[in-house]
Amino acid sequence: MTIKSVLKKIVKIAAFFLVFLFILCGVFLWMVHLSEPVVGNQSSYLHLRRDSIPNGWVSGNNWYHKNEYGLYEMYLEGKPYERGYMHGLLAEDIVVRQEDYFVDRLNALIPSRLYQFFLKQVVVWLNKDLDENISEEFKQEIFGVSRFASPRYDYIAPAYQRMLNYHGAHDIGHAMQNMNLVACSSFGAWNAYTPDSRLLIARNFDFYAGDDFAKEKMILFIKPDSGYKLMMITWGGFTGVTSGMNEHGLTVTLNAAPSVLPSHTATPITLISREVLQYAKNIDEAFKIVAKSKSFVSESFLIGSAWDHKAVLIEKTPDTTILFTSPKDEILSTNHFQSPYFAADPTNIRHMKESATVDRYKRFEQLLNQEKQHTPESAVKILRNRFGWNESDIGMSNENTLNQLVAHHSIIFSPEKKMIWISTNPYQLGAYLCYDLNKIFASEYNIKSNTALYDTSRTIPADSFLTTDTYKQYEYYKVILQRLQRSNFKTTLTDAEIHAFEISNPEYFDTYIHIAQYYMQKEQYVKALYYLKIAGTKVIPRKEDRDKVLTLTETCNKQL
Repeated sequence: MTIKSVLKKIVKIAAFFLVFLFILCGVFLWMVHLSEPVVGNQSSYLHLRRDSIPNGWVSGNNWYHKNEYGLYEMYLEGKPYERGYMHGLLAEDIVVRQEDYFVDRLNALIPSRLYQFFLKQVVVWLNKDLDENISEEFKQEIFGVSRFASPRYDYIAPAYQRMLNYHGAHDIGHAMQNMNLVACSSFGAWNAYTPDSRLLIARNFDFYAGDDFAKEKMILFIKPDSGYKLMMITWGGFTGVTSGMNEHGLTVTLNAAPSVLPSHTATPITLISREVLQYAKNIDEAFKIVAKSKSFVSESFLIGSAWDHKAVLIEKTPDTTILFTSPKDEILSTNHFQSPYFAADPTNIRHMKESATVDRYKRFEQLLNQEKQHTPESAVKILRNRFGWNESDIGMSNENTLNQLVAHHSIIFSPEKKMIWISTNPYQLGAYLCYDLNKIFASEYNIKSNTALYDTSRTIPADSFLTTDTYKQYEYYKVILQRLQRSNFKTTLTDAEIHAFEISNPEYFDTYIHIAQYYMQKEQYVKALYYLKIAGTKVIPRKEDRDKVLTLTETCNKQL
């Protein structure tokens, strides 16, 4: 066989392979394509305009503005596509910025472009039937918002497909909770546990997608054309619910539960909770909605109900939905299941042993037991607590604490009064503003004639911790931490900077792991071992972090 004939065969094989690859890519794209929902007379929305109001915009009865605490407030009404379109029209600036922040955070967490591409294909494949698991109403609302998404990220996917997939980000983060992406805490109290016997709900939503992402949180009030009026804490472009209350005083807050990585598409958890908030007025109706819905991760829904005068947990896995009621008039939740049904569940047992959820639950109980009765003010004090068991200093951001200084938002509900208190930046350290749903949803309410949407007489002041040197040190800690992480520990720090970083958060185990990783990158293994030894003396909540210290120590020893 001549060289020429061999080359011809190679060319033919290569051509066949390329054609096969092209066909395979085409089939893949066809299978994962998500069709846009059909909306009649879309062109009629193109003439809609927004008019300026102080720090915001108004269009018809819909409005959006930023208050003096930096919290965005928005009111929407109408049909699904109209609500979504108005969301985008009025808040286009933060819809675009929030996607910038979100993508930037993903780039920081996953700097490898190749790995990003691989993960993108996995997520696209898992979500290939996502639209089939979302109601037409919510698809149209998301489609309306997507009309205002930035074209900058069309290389990831078309705008509607991106927006739809972003609604599953909460689920992906919860499924990957062993990677320290989420660690929420919530409680409910009523009867003898509150001074007026009324129901009180409080929660920290510790979903961290970067400081910039958390700074532009929005309180959204919705008067839909079907179902109940509702409010939620959200961000630009997001229509799902992580924390919210409706006009009947039904509240929903989400807590991550132990999950395995999903293997199929289902309804995003935040859209299940949105359906609950929009279409349930009591616990029984909420349970029926959650039970009938398919999910691809596990979740604890803490449901507070003015109608039932109590709070419960709905514990849901992709296969099972259980209603858990507390034996007393107080209930709390961190990140594990509590019902007898899941007591022997291997995933739940392993998670309780290997994560921070049990220690944080015990600390939560300890703080709650220190107060015989709970008020919004005492609840805020608990949610802001930065210390471990018996007020021990275990480092700022430690997951065994209630306040890990990463919260997207913190919120207090008084369901029977239809009142809420929402934290302002940063985290849950800023002032909590009080909103009265009775007032906001009143037919005569007019944003143009009201100077403040919230009740200024009920504001809970900012935490004095913000003015301390310790907080300034924590801000420095975060600056250096971001330098280290964004450079994959390849940045150069002076000895003074390393020392300042060490003393900025001296009781936190991760401080010393980061310094050790920095020295390992510089091939200074003796110094790295010194800091790993210190890390091992600190409180390390997760087994994977304890294992990490051992693995890094072994690596250093092999290099010496």
